[in-house]
Amino acid sequence: MTARTDIEGTCARWFAIDAAGHIGVFMGGYAAWPAAVFVDYSIVGAADAYVDDAHHPYTDAIPTARHQEHLRTRPPPLLWDEPIDGPTIEASQGLFSFDAGVDYGGRSIYYLDARPRAPLLLAQANIIIQRAAQLVCFERIRFADIEQFDIALHIEVVVGRG
Repeated sequence: MTARTDIEGTCARWFAIDAAGHIGVFMGGYAAWPAAVFVDYSIVGAADAYVDDAHHPYTDAIPTARHQEHLRTRPPPLLWDEPIDGPTIEASQGLFSFDAGVDYGGRSIYYLDARPRAPLLLAQANIIIQRAAQLVCFERIRFADIEQFDIALHIEVVVGRG
């Protein structure tokens, strides 16, 4: 079984479904993570790799004002000569892209960085994404209606040591 300490500090992601059946992808190396993703982290790891390999956009991405300001002050890393804006890439795949913020340190508050113009429903997603997203369900949250939320108010979490 994968332990929290095995992935701390990495750029690994986890996935969830909201009350509308939309899929969110969450990043936060030392932030709080749902305990449910550690039941079978291989499912989450496979979905993480699948998103990394996705090359064809599903929809347009709409970055939030917070993320645009972050990009203005801290440009994304480069892959060869091209900037890599992870949240925009994730949103172009139909996923709501959340991050725990730059301060990390065990925080359980996640911020929306980019939203898809046409959100992907669970039934439309590849089976790899479906399996990972079904591990975590936010039954009272609609990703399209929020800019931030505290996951610890909705699910059992495991906090990082950052």
